[in-house]
Amino acid sequence: MATNREKQPLTQSIEKFDTLRGFLKDSDRFKVSLLEEHGTFPYELLSYLLSKTGKPQVSLYVEELRRNPTGVVRFSEKKVSRDKNEKTGLVPDLDEFLRESFSNPVKDTIGTNLHLCYMIIIAPVVHLLEEPEIIIVPDPSMYQVPFAALIDQEGKWLSETKRIRIVPSLTTLKLIQDSPSDYHNQTGALIVGDPVVGVVLYKDRRKEITPLPKAKKEADMIAELLGVTALIGNHATKQAVLEAMNSVSLIHFAAHGSDERGEIFLSPERTNSRVPPREEAYLLTMEDISKIQLRAKLVVLSCCHSARGQIRTEGVIGIARAFLGSGARSVLAARWALEDEATEQFMTCFYKHL
Repeated sequence: MATNREKQPLTQSIEKFDTLRGFLKDSDRFKVSLLEEHGTFPYELLSYLLSKTGKPQVSLYVEELRRNPTGVVRFSEKKVSRDKNEKTGLVPDLDEFLRESFSNPVKDTIGTNLHLCYMIIIAPVVHLLEEPEIIIVPDPSMYQVPFAALIDQEGKWLSETKRIRIVPSLTTLKLIQDSPSDYHNQTGALIVGDPVVGVVLYKDRRKEITPLPKAKKEADMIAELLGVTALIGNHATKQAVLEAMNSVSLIHFAAHGSDERGEIFLSPERTNSRVPPREEAYLLTMEDISKIQLRAKLVVLSCCHSARGQIRTEGVIGIARAFLGSGARSVLAARWALEDEATEQFMTCFYKHL
């Protein structure tokens, strides 16, 4: 165990950092920046010292300290194999394995990798998962994992046996749980489908954004089910969306998403200019969302790559997190590119059950 003299600077540093972060509780963007620039080293070093001196549970507690831990902390260690029979070929680097497996999944190996990830992550603690719902706060490498699709020994998806929620941090979860019962709107819906984007300037290059016919059908179906009028095609402008977002209980986007952070392509305001619209005219960005105080119970991002983003200490910094940071209670997002017709069929089933 490290001596009091050795620990004191670390614990003091952590206390001062927590005090600073407390001042930023209403600014998710500044909290993320503070943690990335200055916040990880004391936690990592103290956790490392505790782990090396035979105190794994305390080490894990310290590692989670930056995410506002509650309840019982348990430590589990298991050697795992890259081979489905778990006899040879230990996984040399978990981050690399998960990135290779799920950043751009290969059809021939995806099933094996989903089962292997179940054996690595879930199987060692499955006896502790007694409740019907699992709340997962992933460590950075784990943000690559599609938890709902993990396959157990019997060939069942994890989502068949458990309700699964992914949260960026326990602090985020606590803020949601502590919000007043009347904070989130009870009525109203904003449904956006198949915005007409056309030829635009994207990353300083001309790009044509093609229509999504099934996205229009999807939005019309949901709007009819809920008794509202959807913003479709040319009506799905960035301005119209921003004006409507803070007054509804449900927000649904059926549109194209960027492959970097899941930001959403909307219809630009049409002008007579021959110059294609720039991103600020049509792209719904994280910064746009951060300026709005949302009260939605559910945001559904039926868009390609809507769960994508830069993986940082505080989670995936992308459009899905921006909605949570601005007050939405829950967000449904997609890890990869979506097939138009399959997504429309899925959402039909989802909303009928919802």
